[in-house]
Amino acid sequence: MDKEMKTTMIREMREEIKTLRKELAAVREENGELRKELATVREERRGRDEKEQLEKADWMKRMEMIEEKMEQREKKERKNNVIITGIGAISGNIEKGVEEWLEREIGVKVNVKEAFKVNKDKMMLAKIESWEQKKNIMLSKSKLKEKKGERMYIDDDLTREERETQKKLRELAREERDRGKRVKIGYRKIQINGDWFRWDKRQEKLKKIC
Repeated sequence: MDKEMKTTMIREMREEIKTLRKELAAVREENGELRKELATVREERRGRDEKEQLEKADWMKRMEMIEEKMEQREKKERKNNVIITGIGAISGNIEKGVEEWLEREIGVKVNVKEAFKVNKDKMMLAKIESWEQKKNIMLSKSKLKEKKGERMYIDDDLTREERETQKKLRELAREERDRGKRVKIGYRKIQINGDWFRWDKRQEKLKKIC
């Protein structure tokens, strides 16, 4: 290979290398633009996700508020009600019959606004005229424990959420008693070895009452 041909080949190789470098620089520049575009897309997506999360959180909060209002309204409607189990059949005016039964069995005179059988006639729901009268019933219902024969009970007319909470507390009480602990159940709370705990519905666990 003569000197001139060798020089030509070197020149062509250099030109080719220069061209490749330009192409590589162009590719790198294009990749840089693509990275910027990808970062922008990710940022937009992150913004949308955050917005969706905020909207979802806001929606959940509104739902909880609505449910809480419904629960409070239902509790208010049921506030003066009692559920009587074991009252037996009543002939004639049911409201009058419930009034007479309460006076006879626990010694409390009240006015019953409305009464009707529930749960396949096993229980009676009675709407008492006032909260004071309802309190007198609940304070005197322990007298039913002294009665012989068929067991009779008087309970609050709980909402579905309240019933679920009390059911959960009864289950927990059974578990704790099986562990040999002293347990007492209250309204929405439970006492374990002298310490009171309240059931946290949202976190699904007991919280100690300070």
